[in-house]
Amino acid sequence: MGRLLGRTGDSDFSALFFPPDDQCLVYRSSQPIPSAIFAVIVWNTVAAFQEESHSYSYIWAINFLIQSITFIGISLLVSQFRSRLFKEYQLGRIDPLTGLANMRSFYEQANTTLALCRRHQRPASLAYIDLDNFKIANDRFGHKQGDMLLREVAQLLDSYLRKSDISARIGGDEFVIFLPETDPDGVFNALERFRAHLSQSPQFQVCSVTASIGVVSYWRSPDSIYELINAADDLMYTVKSSTKNRVYLQVIKPEIGEA
Repeated sequence: MGRLLGRTGDSDFSALFFPPDDQCLVYRSSQPIPSAIFAVIVWNTVAAFQEESHSYSYIWAINFLIQSITFIGISLLVSQFRSRLFKEYQLGRIDPLTGLANMRSFYEQANTTLALCRRHQRPASLAYIDLDNFKIANDRFGHKQGDMLLREVAQLLDSYLRKSDISARIGGDEFVIFLPETDPDGVFNALERFRAHLSQSPQFQVCSVTASIGVVSYWRSPDSIYELINAADDLMYTVKSSTKNRVYLQVIKPEIGEA
């Protein structure tokens, strides 16, 4: 076959399609489709120049066309498949209304971060937020207004928190925030600014919606994120059963002699 195409007996027939000296060029592009096209052009151009006889040049045109269609088709299918997988991943971990993490995603991220805090003996805090009078406002002004308030809460949280903090909507009008490696004063100040901004916002004032926030801050991170959530939840209900619309912080220090 090699002689038919003008190759000597010592020539490698596979080099007609995949010259080994040029295969490394394929990996210089990170994008599937450009990489495929680039690879086809390089392989066929080099092979054409190496060919001693050009009487069968139409073979290279056919080969080029077939490989181009194959590479592009496979690349498009892979890209679409990856896009769909990513969308499914997002739908399973993101609250569609607010764009915050949902409960499942929150537990996964928070537990991983909490383990790092505990390993390095760093502090960790968690805030539990419940919107006061939200259900009444939702019934009175409608679900459209209620959805707008929830989205506004998510936007405010994003503006007052660090990128390393993990916020999530875990109920109709309930939110949690995990704040790793944050001292109690820093946590309280950030959440107090958030609460004040929310209570002074015209949209929330019209609906008489405020926020009751329970915050627990551990100087030494506990074993489980559930311990943080339960403690902050209890503090939040203490606020709701009294004055509402305030931040209640409790600091948990390690016992004397604790390793």
